Amino acid sequence: IEHLLDCFMGEELLSVQSSSVTCSKCNTQTDAVQRTSIQVWPQSLVLHLGRLTSTGGKLNSLVQYGVSLKVKPEWGGGGASSQSAQGEPPQYTLTGVIVHTGRTMNEGHFTAYVKAGSAWYLCNDDSVRMSSMCDVLKQQQGAYVLLYSNEGNS
Repeated sequence: IEHLLDCFMGEELLSVQSSSVTCSKCNTQTDAVQRTSIQVWPQSLVLHLGRLTSTGGKLNSLVQYGVSLKVKPEWGGGGASSQSAQGEPPQYTLTGVIVHTGRTMNEGHFTAYVKAGSAWYLCNDDSVRMSSMCDVLKQQQGAYVLLYSNEGNS
């Protein structure tokens, strides 16, 4: 997941040929650099994994995620609010995974793994049963949404 966040938060060159960036001072088209960053990290971080194709199919690529996610300084905007009270970027703990099973997003089934205290549960329609971290980490090919909570505030 860290690699995906690196790509999402990285710089992207917007060239004159592929975009219509116009300089506000001289009113001519110019190259530009676009970058996404998070200025203030939330207590709860929801990561939606884009698994849809343009034809409605589903990407079943393995997305490796872990029990914890440490925010890299380069993902933030550099301001004090992008860091914890100790001056460090926040660290998150996995608290939920929504999983989709099925070949396309038009067919299939959603289930959720939810952490309550130190225990994990599998929620499947009207059934809730105990699960394990091992089962949660086995969902890396079908994970659709990852939910993390800031360790300092959870």
